[in-house]
Amino acid sequence: DTAPTTTSCAVGGQNAVISLRDCDIYGVQATPPRGVQNGVGVYVYGASTTCTVRDCDLRDNQKAFLVASNQARLDVHDCTLTGRGPTTTIAQNALQYTSRAFGEIRGCTLDGFWWTGSTYTSAGVLAYDAGAPITIDGNTFLDTQTGIYWFNSLTSTIGLTITGNTMTRVAIAPAHLDGIDVYNTGTVSGGTYTIAGN
Repeated sequence: DTAPTTTSCAVGGQNAVISLRDCDIYGVQATPPRGVQNGVGVYVYGASTTCTVRDCDLRDNQKAFLVASNQARLDVHDCTLTGRGPTTTIAQNALQYTSRAFGEIRGCTLDGFWWTGSTYTSAGVLAYDAGAPITIDGNTFLDTQTGIYWFNSLTSTIGLTITGNTMTRVAIAPAHLDGIDVYNTGTVSGGTYTIAGN
């Protein structure tokens, strides 16, 4: 197993099978916290990587709490992720899928991810050029600027399911932000979007 070196993290895995259960992951940040784009609770990378995080508490991480990249699979169940709340220091994200990474988020509480600066947004779940499937089901989003932000610019098979999520005090301002944002500027080669019951 090789830990990624592209960002500072508490747990990192590449070409590995990882299981985290009943754990606290916190404190991956500068003192005082600042706007540098690193400081991640869990970072997993690579097509042969699978990570399951269950019944964990994540807090006090600088940029993102759980990140999957480069076709890794990340499944998150029954976890609590607590951000910094409204801040101009850094646009935090609770969970992030990039570069065709995929997985599922079920039964989690995501609270306090809010960027008060201009241009950008914080998100509970950010899926940027992610893989498929992505399933976001039965979660609670509280005080989070954008609950779910899914963006695709690739030629992709889509498998996106967003169902049964509760959003409270999400996307209050600025007005152009939403609880759920889904954007596709790429080419869809197949698959489905399912967004219902939120």
